[in-house]
Amino acid sequence: MASSGVNVLRYSALIAGVSYGLYRQSTLNAQSHKAQVDREYQRQASLITQAKAEFKKKNMPPESVTKGGGDHVSVGLRMLLMGTELIHIASHAWK
Repeated sequence: MASSGVNVLRYSALIAGVSYGLYRQSTLNAQSHKAQVDREYQRQASLITQAKAEFKKKNMPPESVTKGGGDHVSVGLRMLLMGTELIHIASHAWK
């Protein structure tokens, strides 16, 4: 039979091992939970980004107003100026 000193050493090692196992399991669970929370946050952030893009696309003004880089404005201005020149020329012709 083992002496009492050896038994104390065995049970001390057993208690230390169980304590370390509980600590390690707790640490792993905390890391896993944090990773899960991070993944959920990233998923929600991507959903919000997608929703903003869809909202922007849905509520965008008509294409003719925003596309063209302002060419339609210069064409309209050119036509206006040409029209005023024609009116100016026509008014001089009547005099």
